[in-house]
Amino acid sequence: MGSSSKIDFVGAFEKGWTIYKANLKKLVLWGVLLASPLLFFALNLTAGFITTFVLEGFFMVLLANAIVHAVNNTSPDIFNPKAAIFFIKNGVLLSIVLFPLLTLASVILVVPAVLLFSAFMFSFFLIAEKRSSSIDSMMASMQMSKGNRIPLFLFSAVFFFAVILCSVSLGIFLPLGFVLFSGVLPYLFCVIYQFYRDLENK
Repeated sequence: MGSSSKIDFVGAFEKGWTIYKANLKKLVLWGVLLASPLLFFALNLTAGFITTFVLEGFFMVLLANAIVHAVNNTSPDIFNPKAAIFFIKNGVLLSIVLFPLLTLASVILVVPAVLLFSAFMFSFFLIAEKRSSSIDSMMASMQMSKGNRIPLFLFSAVFFFAVILCSVSLGIFLPLGFVLFSGVLPYLFCVIYQFYRDLENK
């Protein structure tokens, strides 16, 4: 793992799709959990922000864990009490640190938020697989992304565009937006996993 490692941008989308299709039923269930904070926005804006800031990072760690175990054909260890406590502690802390930063950056301009996400996108997998703490995972993710800033920025732009599209759909018709979030985000996380694996293997 080093700054000179290069990723296969197009190949990551293709391999991510293969992972997603092979594990669709498993991953969509975790995608539903990931999309659940959106329902709070439909009820109350404040409740939506609080739920997202506190839980969304934790849910993304669970999705990352599910992808790692799906690829290895093993059961997610969220059901192990020790692992569950670790994921809750570090997932919630990551959420509290990262999501307000992303929101603030988005308010200023979308580009800073995309840059932030491109630097920290591997944090979820580092917590899920390597058992890194939330802060250590963020630092390690920044290190992993060195030398690949442009392709990871482009992917993050795609990620944000997909989130915005799903959010618009959510505002137009809540069930459609919820279904899109539940299905699209697990696929995009499969692509992140492939980027992560490419860099880990080089």
